[in-house]
Amino acid sequence: ADEAPWSDSERAAVRLAAAKLCLDIRTARRLQKAERGKQKLDRMRAALKGMNEISKPEQVGPVLAKAISRLSTMDVFVLALLDDAGQTLEIVDARGAGEAHQVGLTFDRAQGTEGIAWQALDRALVLPSEGSNRFKAPVFGGGDGLKDLESLLVVPLRSVEQGEDGEVVQTLGVMVVGAKAADVYRGTAGRDLATVAEQAAVRLALAKAHQTAERLATIDGL
Repeated sequence: ADEAPWSDSERAAVRLAAAKLCLDIRTARRLQKAERGKQKLDRMRAALKGMNEISKPEQVGPVLAKAISRLSTMDVFVLALLDDAGQTLEIVDARGAGEAHQVGLTFDRAQGTEGIAWQALDRALVLPSEGSNRFKAPVFGGGDGLKDLESLLVVPLRSVEQGEDGEVVQTLGVMVVGAKAADVYRGTAGRDLATVAEQAAVRLALAKAHQTAERLATIDGL
């Protein structure tokens, strides 16, 4: 037997139920997005708060690596600091980077100007664009490219202070982070890491200044 046609009230009830279901789905998605945003904000706050642990220059690497790992995937982490002349980068912390990027290795500016690290320092920019490593360019120069990584971010560590005659910029080195997956540092993800690195640079500058003051005080006391 043929089924009886739906009445107007039944159709209205189905439409109302469908509309409610759509509203529930949209609401759930908004709540999930808000929760993800809150979780991201909490991670960012924790990462920035961690910078307060830095009181000595040698603490920067471990603290910064921990902060970056809170925020994003990180298969490789390298921290390289400039010498006083600004001509040599020395790796002071390295995780997952292989033999080409061991702690203690130095890279001279004259020999590695084509490296992304030197370009980032000279241009005061986070490189490469959108954190993509598709060109597999060397980081410090020569054949040191991290070719097995699809995502790469080289962040210059710059401490900016307001002096009597304007801004005083101290360039300290670079942070290099990499991931095997693609698009890990695209957009806000890369900007968040750069923000944390900027805070680390300020803490590093303060720690170095404090260390210098202590050394001068010791010399004066002799």
